[in-house]
Amino acid sequence: MLRGPTDVVRLRIDVNWGVAYNICIFVTKYWIARGWRTFLAGLCIVGTMAGCRTGLEVLPGGDASVIVINPDGSVGNVGSLPMLGRGGDGDLTIAGAGMVVNDYSGLLEDASAGTTQVEVARGARFSAGDAVLLWRTQAQMDVTRGDQQVVHMDSSGPGVFEFHVVTAIDTNTVTLSAPIEHGFPKDGSQMVRVPEYRNLTIASGASVVADPWDGSVGGIVALLVTETATVNGDVSASAMGFRGGNLDSSAGGAPSGCTGLTEPAPRAEASGESVPLGRYGSEDNLGRGNVASGGGGGACHGGGAGGGGNAGRGGNGSPSEGENFGLGGTLLDVDAFTTLVMGGGGGAGEEHHGGGTAGGRGGGVVLVRAQRVVGEGRFMADGESIDGEATVDGGSGGGAGGTVNLVAHDSLECGFAMARGGDGRPGEGVGLGGGGGGGFVAMESSVSGCEADVAPGRGGADERASAAGDGESGQVRVREPSQ
Repeated sequence: MLRGPTDVVRLRIDVNWGVAYNICIFVTKYWIARGWRTFLAGLCIVGTMAGCRTGLEVLPGGDASVIVINPDGSVGNVGSLPMLGRGGDGDLTIAGAGMVVNDYSGLLEDASAGTTQVEVARGARFSAGDAVLLWRTQAQMDVTRGDQQVVHMDSSGPGVFEFHVVTAIDTNTVTLSAPIEHGFPKDGSQMVRVPEYRNLTIASGASVVADPWDGSVGGIVALLVTETATVNGDVSASAMGFRGGNLDSSAGGAPSGCTGLTEPAPRAEASGESVPLGRYGSEDNLGRGNVASGGGGGACHGGGAGGGGNAGRGGNGSPSEGENFGLGGTLLDVDAFTTLVMGGGGGAGEEHHGGGTAGGRGGGVVLVRAQRVVGEGRFMADGESIDGEATVDGGSGGGAGGTVNLVAHDSLECGFAMARGGDGRPGEGVGLGGGGGGGFVAMESSVSGCEADVAPGRGGADERASAAGDGESGQVRVREPSQ
């Protein structure tokens, strides 16, 4: 907020009316006598969006707003947080492994578009001045169990996110400096505190990680760096995403001949978790059918489960008899620059002798904004592989890769940006687990030297029976800031 006679804000309006040119209008607002006065400070037409960004200046005590006007005339991403943050957390060097730098809270009430107040479950996690991310992690969706067709997603569904600044906290009521653009239902949405570093260094062998998704919060590591992020360690949300299918049927006494997409316990195991809200853990979550990107569970007797899906489909499990294998999770069609989706969980292989495992977790989300990124480290959102051989019970499916979303205004260098699918469980003489699909890697920078890896997970193999299906490769999307 603007607070006094020394406060100055320069408002940048980026008008995205084509790839070739962007119009930036700079407005300076400052205190004169008893009121605020606004003057047009400048107008520029530049060839790249990076050229517009250089015009954003925030003086001590000031604040900045960014308004993006889209080609159709709509206004997007309205907020009072500069894209790279404000650097208020200063310089930080991380030398140890497993450091969590974000705080998370679910919502107590729906947050409608246009409001500036959000009721959260853990208000003590936030303070006035914090940068926060609102993220619609899951949402109500009309999906059919067992449908492996592409799921098309838009701003009305899961994955939508916005940055905001907290101006006040009253117990669990968080007041934001600008209205919310999209609605965030209390079920499936979360608020995440995002640190704002000036410079961040992650040493070799050190790591910043996400809290695992627990069905309400977690699954994402998000960082804002106004100057340089030097990463020689890891920034990881691997196996932190949607949960794998649980072992819901009791061991022993399982029948044979279970082929339904939905089957009651103990005839089949659970499907992996995915973007539709409320399906995981429900009574209709048992059976061979996938639920969107969540892999289907193995069915009796000893069927292998499907791998989770995301940017690539998960592989089908293999049968132990008939068609009792779980179907792989499907592909999600999203814009990985504007939508954050975690990898679907793998299904659980059918258990009847006490030797089964849950399905593999999907990868979570890594979101980084910096002026520049340097180093030889890794940004990781891999799905979980299922280790060990299945010999008496069906093999579980691997989790799908999640999403790595990186923006560096100047240059982007790293060892790898990874969203690989996890391997399904191998074995002998039973159905085996399908491999998880690869995830999304989206990178925006003027100069990029960061290698992406979205390889799929492998399906479990058995010399005496048919192998489970491999997942499909994920998707890599690279663009310059002007796009």
